[in-house]
Amino acid sequence: MSPIPTHAKSVNSPRLLDLKDRNRHNSKSKICPLSTLNVARDIPIPQLVKISDVCKILALQKSAIYNLVATGELRRPLKFGTSRRAAVRWLLSDVIHYVQSLSNNRPFSAMTTGNEPSITDLV
Repeated sequence: MSPIPTHAKSVNSPRLLDLKDRNRHNSKSKICPLSTLNVARDIPIPQLVKISDVCKILALQKSAIYNLVATGELRRPLKFGTSRRAAVRWLLSDVIHYVQSLSNNRPFSAMTTGNEPSITDLV
């Protein structure tokens, strides 16, 4: 098969539409149509969240989140570009890991003395 010339690559090109139809209806085609790909299964896609979403998840203000980053408690966000104003996003998995680490490290209540009745004593 000859390559498609650059001028024929437009969306309305009859040649390109013909190739799409041929690939869609030909079950022996070696080209895997995108509709058969299960992206969640085949390619792990990390979820990125904005600072506003991190603020909502952690119930903290922006300054507190950046303080956590500065102290190393929360991983640094991904920066898209080199500019000072480049977009930054956190990996949702990093934020969840931080919350889980807080949950795992939290002590039991200091108010308990060990003399409180258990649930079996109340029944």
